[in-house]
Amino acid sequence: VAVAALVLLALARPVLFPQFTINSGLLMVAAVLILRLYTLDNRNITLASACVLAFFSFLIRSEEFLFVLVVALPLIPWTEIGRRRSAWVCGAILLAAIAGAALFDRQAYRAPAWDEFNALNPVRAVLTDFRAGDDLRARPDLLQRFGFTVNDIRLVENWFFVDPRVADPSALYSMLSEIGFTKRSNAGGGAVAALGALFNPVLVCLALAAIWLGLLRRSRRIAMAWLLFLAGILALGLLGRPAVYRVYIPVLTLLLFAPYLIANGSRTLGTLGTAALVLAAVVNAGIVFSESRTVQRVDDAARNAIEALPPVALVVWGGSFPFQAVYQVLAADDDAVIDRKIYGLGVSTLAPFSVAWDETRGGRGLVQRLASPEGVPMMANELLFGYLKAYCEERHRSTLEELRSASSGPYTLSWRRCRS
Repeated sequence: VAVAALVLLALARPVLFPQFTINSGLLMVAAVLILRLYTLDNRNITLASACVLAFFSFLIRSEEFLFVLVVALPLIPWTEIGRRRSAWVCGAILLAAIAGAALFDRQAYRAPAWDEFNALNPVRAVLTDFRAGDDLRARPDLLQRFGFTVNDIRLVENWFFVDPRVADPSALYSMLSEIGFTKRSNAGGGAVAALGALFNPVLVCLALAAIWLGLLRRSRRIAMAWLLFLAGILALGLLGRPAVYRVYIPVLTLLLFAPYLIANGSRTLGTLGTAALVLAAVVNAGIVFSESRTVQRVDDAARNAIEALPPVALVVWGGSFPFQAVYQVLAADDDAVIDRKIYGLGVSTLAPFSVAWDETRGGRGLVQRLASPEGVPMMANELLFGYLKAYCEERHRSTLEELRSASSGPYTLSWRRCRS
């Protein structure tokens, strides 16, 4: 019963709501669990399986791989593993594979086509992910000196990288250097939000069950793992990235299994432990299954609405387009995917595999099309269109004009241009 409850609690959300950061973290959790099994059965195939899963975890999301690994450090019986020659051999092979993959990845990104992306991405992350724009907007003198406006910063924060005058990595880097990359105007609030996220419905059952089992086991090693986890999420909160649930879920899953990983983990945790697991699994399953049914209904409606819009290539900005509904991970067949060319404004806008990059190289970029008589079909909310209006006025000395629009359900496709 306890094992079934553990599996249900750990996998209900990741199975129904797959996400690559969660997948990476859970692969590393599985590697740690299998590594513990290796200390019991001493089979090389078990050890090799753990190393393979750890390697795939690194390939999918190296940061999550490292986070889970760091929290797992106190839980892994290093002394016992270190006595075995095969462990040293497999460990060396794993490290070599990771180093080789990292080198290959680095070389791939050094191709000239990636130059624009590489120049902007580190600076972009400080603005889009860590909210450094709050500090820049508090320094109008600095913005004026570099030829920027408050609206320019809001555009970059909202993934508008198509105009190199606005998404200028050199100028942005210089301004951020002056204010200090790690300066946070609300660091305390971020730390509080990071801890408060543990009691969000997405995490609360997993978190409370892991805490309760850890208290029943009363192990210093589990306490150390919890301290490492809390230190990690507090650091993210202080840097401006609190409550990133996809980062938390795998580590909480590891902590849920932690009482079974320590040296005396073969003992059961008694009636109190089993009862808590069953209760947490049932409540969590109710939350997840209810959420899944709601999302499925919303997704079906969204797909029907999107299919009813004119089948043109469109610019998607912000969260206005239901990507998860249109491109379903668990789609049953090819008909579940809508064939539509999308010019996305996001992290991959300047990546050489993107539609945006290809269109810009062909003279059909967003900036060029905004100046054309036919305009550009866009999906965005009114706040973003407000930023675009200010952009037309400040950067093009023109007025944002809506030429026509088409609506279907909650979605509106609007043709806009900067009219001189």
